[in-house]
Amino acid sequence: RDPLWSRGLGDVYKRQGLSDAQARELLLQELDNKVALREKELAAKVDVTLANILTSWGGALYQSWQDTFKATPYMMQKVAKTFANFEVKRGDSSLWRLPVVLLMSLIIGALATIAVRFLARSQQAHLDEALPSGLWSTIKIISTRFILQGIQLLAFVIAAFVANKLINNSYPVDRIFIHYVIEALGMTIFAIMVARFIMSPSRPDLRLCMLDDESAKFFTRRTALLSGISAFFIGHTPNLMNYGWVNVEVRLQVWIFLLFNLLIILTFWQGRKSITRAIMGHDESGSTWQKFAEIWPFVAMGLVALQWLVVELYIATDNVHSLSPTAINLTLATLMSLPLLELAIPALVTAIWPGDRGAPLALQAAHKLTQAGLIRIGRIIATALLILWIAKLWGLNLQDLASQGVGAHFAGALVEIIIISFICYGLCELLNIVADRQIAIERVTMGIDDDDESQSDGEGGQGGTRLGTLMPLVRGAGLTFIIVLSFLAILEQLGINVTPLLAGAGIVGLAVGLSLIHISEPTRPE
Repeated sequence: RDPLWSRGLGDVYKRQGLSDAQARELLLQELDNKVALREKELAAKVDVTLANILTSWGGALYQSWQDTFKATPYMMQKVAKTFANFEVKRGDSSLWRLPVVLLMSLIIGALATIAVRFLARSQQAHLDEALPSGLWSTIKIISTRFILQGIQLLAFVIAAFVANKLINNSYPVDRIFIHYVIEALGMTIFAIMVARFIMSPSRPDLRLCMLDDESAKFFTRRTALLSGISAFFIGHTPNLMNYGWVNVEVRLQVWIFLLFNLLIILTFWQGRKSITRAIMGHDESGSTWQKFAEIWPFVAMGLVALQWLVVELYIATDNVHSLSPTAINLTLATLMSLPLLELAIPALVTAIWPGDRGAPLALQAAHKLTQAGLIRIGRIIATALLILWIAKLWGLNLQDLASQGVGAHFAGALVEIIIISFICYGLCELLNIVADRQIAIERVTMGIDDDDESQSDGEGGQGGTRLGTLMPLVRGAGLTFIIVLSFLAILEQLGINVTPLLAGAGIVGLAVGLSLIHISEPTRPE
């Protein structure tokens, strides 16, 4: 109980003409109420558990969809009311003026595009005739083509914006509406450009992913459709609030977003075999990544459904104002591009670390193992970056989770544990790469083929035998050392004192070392 607060409230009671006994009684009541309220707040925070959170979310989702079904029969009436408000705000502007000005703005933008294309016709003709000689050559050609298309798109958007501003200078409502339409059209065209950059439906020799022509055209068309729906019907829906559009009442965006995600899931389902073949590439060995290629389309469907659920949860908990269309679109684009990322990593590793077909078989095998290890490291780095990217888009913060009852210490240490695990994995892969390559070099030095049959004695054979014998032991010891250190670091992040463990490990290591020295000493003849 705060004495300063009590003294101040007591003075107030005295100025109201109350006796000391009455003022004291009222003061005690106020203090008790304040203490009870504080205890209630603390109890509410302690009572926040995962089960309670999930139950609360489930109830909010159920209530939200109940409200959606109730609002659906009156949806068209509210949409008509929004357009009526839009017409009122347009003032004396004619109904036919809006589409005419829109068409004029688009025509002016198209003329600007044609002018830029005419100026760059020689570069475009050179790109059309260029034939790639490798990965870097392909990237150079399609990057140059992408830049030229980007300049044309920029010219279109700027010219259309300027024309709209000049024509609609006295009609602000029409100007804003046409501005949104041009912006959405530009975003759609940009998405198509990105799809053409990756899949190149008209130039199979410039295609970065292993898709057949029909699949490349299918995914490009579907990208155009999805980006158009997102840009026109999802991205600019909040702007209708200026005309009386109330998301909670209309709920049209709930149905649009549901159909949008169902269309994405249908795209993955229809193209599942093409996606699997693209991820597998030329690998028909039945490896783990082949299994990943087979299940990835279904994983992608689940991820899209999960994102839809997250968005619905935002709406159900009255946090729709914190939803970002940019975060939604970029997350969907990231999820859909994961197979392409899976294809890009091996391609980059092969381009950076090409093999030598004229090398001995043992070195070729070691080179393949090196490439496989680098690919695994690239995948784990890409996974970590994607997780951080998506978390950044949605504003996720583990410290915020701690305030909701997850546990401050554990939530704060979780990121450190993940980073330690990634570093441990990367160091283990690097150690395996070095060991496999050194063993392969040793096999070549000793003249041993893949069947472990000696082809020649070779110079330094005895030294080679020792190194070939010691290298697996060194690798095992190194892997054990890395894993143990990572495990101790994780325990330390969880608040466990690892000093006794380190002391015990030092004593055990010293004892083992002395034992090995004793065993390795030659027996002296008597």
